[in-house]
Amino acid sequence: NAAFCIDAMSPTLFFICVSSALRGYFQGYRQMAPSAVSQVLEALGKLAVGVTLAYWAQGKGYSLPLTAAFAVSGLAVGEAAGTAYLLLARRRYERDGRLPSLSAKATETAPRGTLRRLFDIAFPITVSASVMSLSGLIDLVLIQRRLQDIGYTVEEATAFYGNYTTLAVPMFNLPPALIYPIATAVTPVLAAAFAQNGGKGASRTVGALFRVTVLIALPCAFGLSVFARPILRLLFPTEMAESAAPYLSVLALGVVFLALLTVSNTVLQAGGNAGKATFSMLVGASFKFAANYLLIGIPSVGAFGVPIGTVLCYLSATLCNLLFAFRSASVSISFGKIFLRPFAASLLSVGAASGLYLALGGDASGRFSVIFCILLAAFVYFASVFLFGCLTEEDLKFIPGGMKIYSFLHKGTEKRSFLQKK
Repeated sequence: NAAFCIDAMSPTLFFICVSSALRGYFQGYRQMAPSAVSQVLEALGKLAVGVTLAYWAQGKGYSLPLTAAFAVSGLAVGEAAGTAYLLLARRRYERDGRLPSLSAKATETAPRGTLRRLFDIAFPITVSASVMSLSGLIDLVLIQRRLQDIGYTVEEATAFYGNYTTLAVPMFNLPPALIYPIATAVTPVLAAAFAQNGGKGASRTVGALFRVTVLIALPCAFGLSVFARPILRLLFPTEMAESAAPYLSVLALGVVFLALLTVSNTVLQAGGNAGKATFSMLVGASFKFAANYLLIGIPSVGAFGVPIGTVLCYLSATLCNLLFAFRSASVSISFGKIFLRPFAASLLSVGAASGLYLALGGDASGRFSVIFCILLAAFVYFASVFLFGCLTEEDLKFIPGGMKIYSFLHKGTEKRSFLQKK
């Protein structure tokens, strides 16, 4: 039944390869706008074409497998649209002089060793990206079998895995999605910094990158952990939300480690140490496999061993990455400035939201009450960030419109700065 979907998606592989190469080319010249526009086009193609064809197939009375194939065909169409835009954008950027012309050098022979150098860079990154995908495949088999070993029926184990991976895991992956664009955009900047003066100028950029990452990840982790049930009930049917909420509360604690793993991978790759990032991912996958196998088998832990294993996976991989970054990349950062102030701001915001949520009736309150509590938490957090001086001028460069915020905060406030000193 799934074969029809695989056939419909297969052209996507070709377009992904071409678009990835073009995005890397734009990224190398610090031109991120084409990648952003192409990704929006991909998303619109997936949504508009996929949903339209799915409704059309339903109207024709096609079988469920065929209808699903029409739905996922939007993936290929969206990727094709994004790739086409990137090709056109490359031509336009060449004519405008924002990129060097590739056509003029098309017949030139690449320097000897270029292909080997590309392979040396790309292979470790590809392996590290594949490790976690393979660990997910292992989870698919291991988790359900271990749950059955402690008394779950096949249906119960399958239902848990489906509920966990479709509700808790997507919510867990949402906050780090805010980090990926920042890490991608800063890669060429870091690579240039490491290449100059033995990498002495990279520590300042790395420190700002870590601070921004923690500022985004910490409140998300606390918020998802404390408000797992109301957030899931806001988005999904009550019964499904109730069953997934306890596991999301545990899993959310790993948001900070996943975010730090993402940026530390960027630091290692920019410093020419991609192979060490691969080793860290292998360590993390090993911890995840061992924890899932051992913890699920403990009756008092049971299914909670799944999110605990994921948290341990990203924690161990992140610690390895940080150790490698500090030793090989000569990176030094202040953990007090990076973690303590955002930690206090996060506790304050979640505490304020929790108090309001309980005052409004807790789980008995409606959806608008949950939204209002989330907005309050965001307001308290942003106010606390500036009052506690969690940001520097360097950090704001990583945030869209950050320098406008900097100018606003310093306009008429000569006596007191809301930003840390450099």
